[in-house]
Amino acid sequence: MPPLSTAARPTTRTAPPGFGLGLAPYELAALKNNAIFTNSRVVTVRQSSGRQLLRGEESGGAGPTVGHYVGYAPLDGYPFQVVQPVAALAPGAQHRRVFGTALVRFEVFRYSANQIHTQISLHTVSTSANPTQHGPDTHVRRVLFEARFGEIAEDNTPTFLSPAGEPLPVPGFLTEGFQQALNGSRCRTCRHRSHLEKVAPIVLPPGLLKALRIPASHPTTAEK
Repeated sequence: MPPLSTAARPTTRTAPPGFGLGLAPYELAALKNNAIFTNSRVVTVRQSSGRQLLRGEESGGAGPTVGHYVGYAPLDGYPFQVVQPVAALAPGAQHRRVFGTALVRFEVFRYSANQIHTQISLHTVSTSANPTQHGPDTHVRRVLFEARFGEIAEDNTPTFLSPAGEPLPVPGFLTEGFQQALNGSRCRTCRHRSHLEKVAPIVLPPGLLKALRIPASHPTTAEK
């Protein structure tokens, strides 16, 4: 596999780790005017046992002029610990909640039919019951791909440019999740349980997986 482009290499952001795309005020206003209610934030929660997990809300949809969707896929070997379908009152709002020690978040903001921003990020959290062992902030976000002002061609292929004006393709191991999040951003009056429900767990390239040094996962219920 060829090396990831500069913009696709994982980075730890200085903004709070749960935040997603920073949308402009006029973009947020357009979403409100189109009755799209998306929560892109990943938060850390602590269960009564002391175990820490991450929680993400898959949400969003499309209106006549704009769309925004956030969805989640598990990392290979790190399955979701809990999945809660959400029957929201409004379409284009929440679809499900997912909990786990590692989440891959796919976010797409679409406007003017085929213009988009996107961010794809990996979120991990310490599994220790004693947070003092890892410091006060145990949630780490690594951006796997981020680009703005891209365009979707007629064959559904995204075209992005890097800050240096070079072609910036979505890495192959992320394309399935990206395409499903794109579908969500086009879904009018969306009431889907999840656009990413059938996306295969994300398999990171071996070199990238080793470099990230991700904490050990919790076993599933069947494995205990």
